[in-house]
Amino acid sequence: MDEGHHLVGLLYVYCETSTVDSFMFQTVGKEMIEKYSACMGVPLFLHRTRCIALNRELEYDPVVGDEVEDLYQGVRSTLSKVDFEAVSSGAILSVYQKNRVESVCRRLGLQSLTPLLQMDQRELLSKMIAYGIDARVVKVAGGDLSKEALNKDLRYVRDCYNRSRFKDINYCGEGGEYETMVVDAPHFLRRIEILSFKVHGHEDEIGKCPNVFFMVVEDAHNQDYLPSRFILQKEAVTSIIGSMLQNSENSVGVAPLAQPEHNYILTPTCNKSHLDTFISKVRLDENLMLESVFQRSRIALMSRQESDKRMLVFFGTDMGLQDSDGVLRELVHCLRKAASSPIRVSAVLFGEHAALVKDAISREVGGPETCEAVAVGPDDDFFSSVTKVLGMGLSELEDDPELALALSMSLAESKQRPAQERT
Repeated sequence: MDEGHHLVGLLYVYCETSTVDSFMFQTVGKEMIEKYSACMGVPLFLHRTRCIALNRELEYDPVVGDEVEDLYQGVRSTLSKVDFEAVSSGAILSVYQKNRVESVCRRLGLQSLTPLLQMDQRELLSKMIAYGIDARVVKVAGGDLSKEALNKDLRYVRDCYNRSRFKDINYCGEGGEYETMVVDAPHFLRRIEILSFKVHGHEDEIGKCPNVFFMVVEDAHNQDYLPSRFILQKEAVTSIIGSMLQNSENSVGVAPLAQPEHNYILTPTCNKSHLDTFISKVRLDENLMLESVFQRSRIALMSRQESDKRMLVFFGTDMGLQDSDGVLRELVHCLRKAASSPIRVSAVLFGEHAALVKDAISREVGGPETCEAVAVGPDDDFFSSVTKVLGMGLSELEDDPELALALSMSLAESKQRPAQERT
């Protein structure tokens, strides 16, 4: 999707049992699959398979009754219900799987997309963590991961493998060491909260020393679309910039607080298309360079001739940073330093803990005359919150009806839930 593809639907090829091993499909976690339609905001299509691999050669020629033919029928059926041109799959190491997906696509006149194929597994795992993917372990099959790893996230997996005594490690589980289920990601409209689950042993290991364990989710639900979603944050920033540029005398620069190699600082400009393009390419990362970014931003602002200079800081407090207290201390230090110069400083804080961060900033940095701040929590309307504090005239949402609708739905549903719980 980051490469410009538009998602129109999801297809899940399922088996009745969670213990059947397949060369093509993941069977564990099938009880959760229907929640992904709400996660992505697109229809979900289901097709049954018996998980039987009759042709196990690397190159695939169609064989009646093979599980790949179940995939073929599933894609074909989906194609009759929704129009699409390509199928995306998550094969990383398996040329076996890639060849079979390509066979299905070739016969149906579709393109096969395998963006993760042959990527270094250790590097890919770290990239997925930095990107904001929250995937939970739902099955383990020995090695460094025991049944205690079930429902743990990717950071747990990475830490276990980094401590491993083994040399050849499939960090992404491409050797069958573990399987996962994504509960949150930047493109999710709703995240999944797992409330309860049970751990089971594999039926083939009854009476043996068990190594294979999997979890079955008993209770879970889709949470609201929160303003802490990364994509929504980017859209909100873009909307604010658009409001600023309504004044032809204004120019805007962008400096990502996360500074991986592909991020850089965009000097102030009045060209909105340049700004939009830059923001769309910004990548979130745990490698926050607060001090250096603030310093470079202050220098860029001080060198400008304009008398009204303003620094807006957008900070997502739910990024899962390991040293969140240390990051908060550094953020407060940078805001205090910026506020001591002739620059107006405003902080917009997203997420479930935004109010606590705002209190810390107000206490340590100063009042509105020094550094004004606004906290946008799960139940807040972003535009009304920011307009109230920053006075930027963002109450008119005609320019972005989809964003307005998403925020309105989030606010309405978050208010409705307590009423439902009381009844």
